[in-house]
Amino acid sequence: MASTKHEFAIFCPGLAEHAKAGGMIINDKNVINRIAHILRLGVDDTLMLFDEQFHSHVSIESISKKEVAFKVLDMIENVRLRPRIRIVLPVLKKEAFEQAIYNITELGGSEIQLLETEKMQRKWGGDKELDRVKRITIAAAEQSKNFMMPTIHAPITLQKLLEHKEGRYLFCDVDGEPIYKVFGQGSIKADDLITVLVGPEGDFSHDEKQLLNNSDVLFYRLTPTVLRSVQAISLALGYLRCLD
Repeated sequence: MASTKHEFAIFCPGLAEHAKAGGMIINDKNVINRIAHILRLGVDDTLMLFDEQFHSHVSIESISKKEVAFKVLDMIENVRLRPRIRIVLPVLKKEAFEQAIYNITELGGSEIQLLETEKMQRKWGGDKELDRVKRITIAAAEQSKNFMMPTIHAPITLQKLLEHKEGRYLFCDVDGEPIYKVFGQGSIKADDLITVLVGPEGDFSHDEKQLLNNSDVLFYRLTPTVLRSVQAISLALGYLRCLD
């Protein structure tokens, strides 16, 4: 009978560097604390460790205050889901923005291109906010087991985004064509790059929508109702991943 026990995953930077001859020793205080005190795992328990390049099934051989020793059951290179799906994410209000980052990672987004818009309601927080965003992607990867976390790009303008287009560009808009008319079963190829745009709170301005139209961006609707940005991102990305 298959085990129904939940398998935990923990981010561990430099994973491959710690593995030697089928074993691994971790002395990262944060990792030790999470294993011993938060997850309360013990000898012979199994879990997954991962970083940006690899993920590994391990079993615990010993635990002390200074280190955890593991038996390495496998070491697998992370593989990005296909097709590549880039989400163009406006700098939303903080709570909605962070939820969107989590959802994109959880649903297998390949890239996140942050976007400056005319209706931005706050300033981008620079490197400090980027560090927090990366921590959110790690938390989402631990939960979803999507170990190939999305690449995150600093905010740019819509004009800059559309200067060098590659692949298909789609904008979620309630006045667009139904999404099933844009994509049907089997119409997505593994080597496709699909860029999905959603508007900010209050939507894009008239000029911004005109720019999208003039750039041959496809307008499509997810539902006949007006969605919040976070909902539109999740629904669009989930739909496209179901067509893989």
